[in-house]
Amino acid sequence: QYHCQLTVFHATPDWTSFSQRATARQSHYADITRNAGELMREEVNWLGREYGLTTVRGEIHQDRATLAIVRAIESFQPNVLVIGAGGEHILLDGQPILGGTALKLISRVNVPMLVVRNSPPLPYTSTLAAVGGEPRIARRLTHWASALAGSGTCHVVRAYEAPYANRMRLCRYADTEIAQSAQEQRRIAQKDCETLEQAAHPSPLMVHIVRGAPVPTVLGQVKLYAPQVVVIGQHEHPADEHPGAWAAGLGTRIAYHCPTDVLLVPRED
Repeated sequence: QYHCQLTVFHATPDWTSFSQRATARQSHYADITRNAGELMREEVNWLGREYGLTTVRGEIHQDRATLAIVRAIESFQPNVLVIGAGGEHILLDGQPILGGTALKLISRVNVPMLVVRNSPPLPYTSTLAAVGGEPRIARRLTHWASALAGSGTCHVVRAYEAPYANRMRLCRYADTEIAQSAQEQRRIAQKDCETLEQAAHPSPLMVHIVRGAPVPTVLGQVKLYAPQVVVIGQHEHPADEHPGAWAAGLGTRIAYHCPTDVLLVPRED
């Protein structure tokens, strides 16, 4: 769609990994390796014919998928990594979950990562950016969503809620007082969103400031507006935080449950 240089990358197991299975045979390994090369040639040729691409190439590396892809990113320095949401082991039952490789890469890559679920592949004309309270990051996510939408529709969702609303209810605060606190958060959210139009190009923005917890609110807005792709931030975590803390991040949780394509954007290029 954007006439960029495209590298199609495939990771296939090396013999050390393959031979760890009790029933692995050298002939099986040779056939799988040879078939990977044949399929790659077919894929590259098809992309050239279907989309008129002249700068598409295919590469096959032998290693575990996550390690091979991380090395490929370091080598190619792409603007975007595109990966399927589910790998070869995922059940094709329509559930919007992520495969193991995609989940591992979320915490390891430092480039925008587009997780693809939808088929057939159509140009994006409707996008949704889920933004938070950091204006610089919000503008970055809005820029990506607007650029992907082109001249189509770009929604921006900003969730807000009274701080610790549920704990305030446990302390028997009146609903009116909790609502007043939430209204103050709404005013902050509105002010934060005032500068987002400057990041939108070329599509105009439709900004939605919605009360509620971030994950269910964003997923609810996705269901309501049915964008083709959702743009969210992938947050960094302190070095002393639990190694698995990334899995609890908002970006990871939304990507896991979102029924559409998702672009996870790091805090920095």
